[in-house]
Amino acid sequence: MASSLAYLLTALLLLCFVVISLTFADHSQKKTEGNGEKAGCQRRYSPGQDSFVCACDVSHCDAFEDGSVDEVPSDTLVTYSSDRKWKRLERKEMPMRAKGAATEESVFPSSDNVLRLSVDPSDKYQTILGFGGAFSDSSGINLNALSAPVRRHLLEAYFHYGKGIRYSFGRVPIASTDFSTRQYSYVDQEDDFDLSTFSLAPEDFEQKIPFIKEAVRLSGEKFRLFACPWSAPAWMKTNGKMNGGGQLKGEVDGIFYKTFAKYLLRFFDEYAKNGVDFWALTIINQPQEVPADFPFQSMFMSNRTQREFAARILSPLLKHSPHTAHLKLLAFDDVREFFLPSMKEMFGTIAGDSNSDTEVTSVWCRICRNLAPILPEFMATSAEQFLACKKSSKGENGMEVIDGIGVHWYTLGGHSEQDKFHAQHPDKMIISTEACTGFIFPDDSGPRLGNWTRGWQYGWDIVQNLRHWSGGWVDWNLCLDMNGGPNWVHNYVDAPIIVNAERDEFYKQPMFYFLAHFSRFMPPGSVRIGSTLFASDSQLGTDQSAHPVQHVSVTTPHGHKVLVLINSATNPFKIRIDEVGRSDGEETPVIELGPEAIMTLIWK
Repeated sequence: MASSLAYLLTALLLLCFVVISLTFADHSQKKTEGNGEKAGCQRRYSPGQDSFVCACDVSHCDAFEDGSVDEVPSDTLVTYSSDRKWKRLERKEMPMRAKGAATEESVFPSSDNVLRLSVDPSDKYQTILGFGGAFSDSSGINLNALSAPVRRHLLEAYFHYGKGIRYSFGRVPIASTDFSTRQYSYVDQEDDFDLSTFSLAPEDFEQKIPFIKEAVRLSGEKFRLFACPWSAPAWMKTNGKMNGGGQLKGEVDGIFYKTFAKYLLRFFDEYAKNGVDFWALTIINQPQEVPADFPFQSMFMSNRTQREFAARILSPLLKHSPHTAHLKLLAFDDVREFFLPSMKEMFGTIAGDSNSDTEVTSVWCRICRNLAPILPEFMATSAEQFLACKKSSKGENGMEVIDGIGVHWYTLGGHSEQDKFHAQHPDKMIISTEACTGFIFPDDSGPRLGNWTRGWQYGWDIVQNLRHWSGGWVDWNLCLDMNGGPNWVHNYVDAPIIVNAERDEFYKQPMFYFLAHFSRFMPPGSVRIGSTLFASDSQLGTDQSAHPVQHVSVTTPHGHKVLVLINSATNPFKIRIDEVGRSDGEETPVIELGPEAIMTLIWK
């Protein structure tokens, strides 16, 4: 009797477990379906991490419904939310309300967690160029490691105009990087100044070009590609190797600089033959202060040399080829730590400095410029800085041929320096051209599956860049393996998508979804508009970047207003969104921004 009762109780417990499991599974599916995603997130948790990844395999991958973002009914506010605990791009709609004009006092009850955020469409800033990632060799290797259906899921996740997050930028390394399995250039024959042995590598045909062309096809919109070399071929450099720094041999007007310019042009010509055209070129990757023992491909090029090389050699050559006549030139392409000193060297005075030569110094400045080609570089640069010479924009110093600046994120903060540069050079674009997490060796290197903090770091940096005149934000590798590679010097890092080739699946990290909250909803051609946070709490002070709620807003070419909010606090905030210029009596509803969450709001 006792044993029968025990069996019965066991059976009942098992039945309860099955019912609860099915209920939870059904609830999990309903939590994500109908929110703008075609299929729900398959959550995977990893020990020691504070959130989860969404797994994609041959039969399942969460995706947007085609066109769901563009369907914003009039008088409706659409929100997409992701948070640390559960949500990934959860869509909701709510009506716009007419409740009478709110005053600053009326929206501040006693609670410190009630904020007001004002959006001003008439307060216009820079045009958004796009968001994207890099077609590194490692990304191509990992894409090829997946079956065709799963590989299609991954490419669609990034680039598909309907289902994906609408990447609109692609960065393409010229030859090898550390995220290759070997060092290679396109001309390894020493002293081949005619480039008679120039040849694209197998990596270009197997790991880059096919995926670039598929991304362009999937995007269905204007897709911008920019290329960047990590190093010249070893024989062109003073140290005789592609890694370890070194610089091009000889003077700027010499044969090695001219050959390197022809080498870059030949890259574009060969890619054009294979159906790939480019929008821009960054002159060299991270050329500042490269030590002799630097482990992977690198090359020093001073700011003054970049300027002169661009003006005297590279730009004239590119302008005479049909494949590159339109090409934009980006300089610097290094970490923000060196930004302001480099801009002063490259472009002259920055806002806050003297904006013009005095009558006394102008003569000496002209003398310095005329003598620059025959003076040692340190002497010419020091003299120009001492005299506070303003760079001419008429031809001799490269300002007019450099279209913009690439900035890397590896030292967080310092974004306000971009304001100073823009104030002096409003015609020069600023783009964040490389970012990744997991680069701090050995304590915090490589992938961390489900790490929410790394996603927040992406979101915070994107907001700060956009609020300080950056027109775009480009991630590093599109995807990496479970170790954060391959990488020939074992410089493993994290990526928004991690590939598990053994299981034929990949994992969308929190970083992926943070990027999605911008890239999907802020298409190229959007314009950043003013947004200001007003708070009754003491956290705000005078520095909005220190508040747990971060924000940035744009108007899109479709006429939508888009606002991204990020909350780093463990408590929620209620926020009244006021749009300057709306008809009397109209205002958006009060929304609740959850704890440790990111939200995108869209309305007409």
